[in-house]
Amino acid sequence: MTHELITLQVGHYANFVGTHWWNLQEASFVYSPCETTELNHDYLFKDGLTQYRQETYTPRLLCIDAKDCLNTLSKNSILYNPHKPDISTSDALWEGNVELIKQDPAAEKNEYLKDLEEEDFGYYEARDEDKDICTDDSSQSGNPSPCVPASFQKVYDLTKKINVWSDFLRPHLHTKAIYELEGIWHDSIASEGSQVRWGFQAGVEDSKKDDVAEDIADRIRILAEGCGNLQGFQVLADIHNGMGGVTWNTLQHLYDEYEHKTVFTIALSPPHLKITDVQDNSLLLASTLQAYAELSKFSSMFLPLHLRHHPWKTSADPISFPFLDFQLDSAYHSSGILASLLETISTGYRTKRTALPLAHIAGLLTPLGRKVVSSHIAAPLGLGEDQYLFDWLIENKGPRLTPVLGVSADEDMSVVAEFMALRGVSNNQLMRSGSRHLKGLKYSSAVQLYRDYVDEKSTSSIMNIVGGATDLLKTSPPFPHIFTKEVTIGGLIDLEAKEKVPAVRSLPALASLRQTNGILPVLRPLHEDGSRLVVARVPKLLQEGIDSDNWKTTLEDLKELMGCYEDKEISDSDD
Repeated sequence: MTHELITLQVGHYANFVGTHWWNLQEASFVYSPCETTELNHDYLFKDGLTQYRQETYTPRLLCIDAKDCLNTLSKNSILYNPHKPDISTSDALWEGNVELIKQDPAAEKNEYLKDLEEEDFGYYEARDEDKDICTDDSSQSGNPSPCVPASFQKVYDLTKKINVWSDFLRPHLHTKAIYELEGIWHDSIASEGSQVRWGFQAGVEDSKKDDVAEDIADRIRILAEGCGNLQGFQVLADIHNGMGGVTWNTLQHLYDEYEHKTVFTIALSPPHLKITDVQDNSLLLASTLQAYAELSKFSSMFLPLHLRHHPWKTSADPISFPFLDFQLDSAYHSSGILASLLETISTGYRTKRTALPLAHIAGLLTPLGRKVVSSHIAAPLGLGEDQYLFDWLIENKGPRLTPVLGVSADEDMSVVAEFMALRGVSNNQLMRSGSRHLKGLKYSSAVQLYRDYVDEKSTSSIMNIVGGATDLLKTSPPFPHIFTKEVTIGGLIDLEAKEKVPAVRSLPALASLRQTNGILPVLRPLHEDGSRLVVARVPKLLQEGIDSDNWKTTLEDLKELMGCYEDKEISDSDD
């Protein structure tokens, strides 16, 4: 039985990450009867009908953002408002002279969006059903599959052509999926610029007025009513500005109306922010601290993601990843890495046969009030072209996982519990003949092999769960070209490669969520910096309604969260 999840994306960078995530999911759709998949897309997508009785398959999604972020994207999906061909003077219903006046569009679509538009036109044209039958012989011929849309097979260079998240969105959205905050303009809050002018508390107040909260609640209700067995919510949220406050209002609503549903909050801090003004730095610190302290209260599990070595200092060094070469100042690039992590880890709770309930994962990773978890990723996995998973694990002493929260949540810190998802390793890549089997077993899947490997190297006090699928992580267009020359077109590693492939099409990948004592070194500096902040000296905080008393309360809330890590020992007896 499918247990659906609703996704909320709050903020501009959150929508960048979410757009890549939905694109990655749609890239893994199966278009041929010759292909199979272990993923159940019904967890995150829903089917429906247009007014013309055409079938649709759209994300269970609500995007919340400021005004002026859609560029060429219309809030009214083409699924429900099909494109009409351009009219000409010959279409006039009267005789005589006719003058045709056209208004140029405010923004022009990039090459990728134009190709998607052409594919949409083909969908609405009359089709020969016999010609729609698709057989896939690409695996034998080596040629691109005729079953896969052309835009998946083309190579695009979009890095300098992406301004907003809608510039590379592939799936069609439901007509109610996008909500623009009234009175909040993207340029005025400068969420991508050199200043932060809109803080957490202002976001709280703005999302309460002008029926904003009611409109958001209605859209969530519509999504929930479309689910047969709703298990919970995934909430991607910007926490560097007022979108954290908007998220707080939304999470409070989820807690009140959907109290028994799991809420997985992913807190995002864009790495491209460059803030030098002291006042803006104070506002950024305050917004981040409030997000950790307040959003975690209404979350079943709280995952901060950041690609610098410090979550709230914009001058900190970036995190480096094996086999990745990306531009830190490009939201299009950095969000692709974070989306890869989310797409990989989520395979553990949306497979057809072995999906774990999200509540089970949250329960494993958040004992004794430890709501904050860390994450690690290896994408690509690092497996060589001629290597088998078993031999590679033994030779390398495990995969090289990179923490996505800076050095504070270090791998050397003791791990209490861990949930891992491995994807993209086929059954013929497991072991070479003659290899010594772990525990003398024969393995039917990479997940089973890796689970035994983890069990052998782990101590008895660590609680581990391994999930995943054989489906590769499909990095088809419009995923950015962020891989080094050692990565092959299929995501394996060739250390002798002389030049980069035009585009990496797929990857084997591994991701994990961890409950570790390394979380405390993240929370403690945040509390220390917040304690040194004198609110009376920051006019922007005073203008937002923060005074010394409520700031002290926020610090106490964060200290209480820290206490879950400082004062309690977790052992086998706590199971």
